[in-house]
Parts: sequence; structure tokens; C-alpha cells
Amino acid sequence: MDKMKRMQELVELLNKAGKAYYQDAQEIMSNYEYDALYDELKGLEEELGTVMASSPTVNVGYEVLSELPKERHESPMLSLDKTKEVARLKEFVGDQMAVISWKMDGLTIVLTYRDGELFKAVTRGNGEVGEVITNNAKVFKNVPLHIP
Repeated sequence: MDKMKRMQELVELLNKAGKAYYQDAQEIMSNYEYDALYDELKGLEEELGTVMASSPTVNVGYEVLSELPKERHESPMLSLDKTKEVARLKEFVGDQMAVISWKMDGLTIVLTYRDGELFKAVTRGNGEVGEVITNNAKVFKNVPLHIP
């Protein structure tokens, strides 16, 4: 198969899986399968020096479709590339201090506190615009309502 055609096929397949997961709450492939296809696409993009505008390697999150209030992020909420190699991780961190944790599936939100009180919670959304979920976040077990 032509490499450019394979890239197109991967973009369509990964976008379909992303839409199903983020917008329809359906998993049409495992995380392992998604990651393998994503890595294949990333490799083809690097090899060919081409990245399609709709590629999941340059787009994050999901398109905001619900009726919740929307808010533009002060700074884009981007996504970091994954790595499975310790050497690449060490190279990325360099001589900086770092906290490293496992990647867990879940909701990415920006929490804003004023005078130590939870003031606002906004989802990542598409990376530029998210949904305001402050009332929901107040009942999440792992979101502190107060900070020092």
C-alpha cells in the first residue's frame, strides 16, 4: 500500500476511534490498538515529512458539543507525545527535576482557585475551548475544594 494512502487511512481510523471515545462514550478499539496505530502514523509522518491537518498527532481532545457553558483557555491545553523508551524520557527531561507518572485515562481539567477555594473547573475540550464543569468537579473525590 502507498505510504501516503496508509497515512490517510490511519488518520481516518484514529479520528473515528477518538470521536467514538470522546463524544459517544464508546470504545471501538483498545488503548493498546490505538497506541500502536498512532505510533505507526507518527512514524509515517516523520518519514514522509508530512502531517495532515486532521491528524490526531496535531489535534487533541474532542470537539465540544454539549450544552454546558464554554470557555476559551488562557493558554492552549496541548498534549505531550508518549514515550515507551527510558532513554528518550531521560533526553526529554535533561538536567531538570521532573515528576513522572503513569498515563491514566480520564478527564483533563484546569482547576482555578481563588483565595484557596475552588473557583472554576474547565475541561480540556479541543485544547482551545473547554466546558465549564465547576459544579460537577465539586463532587469529584480527587478534586480538593480548598487548598492552602
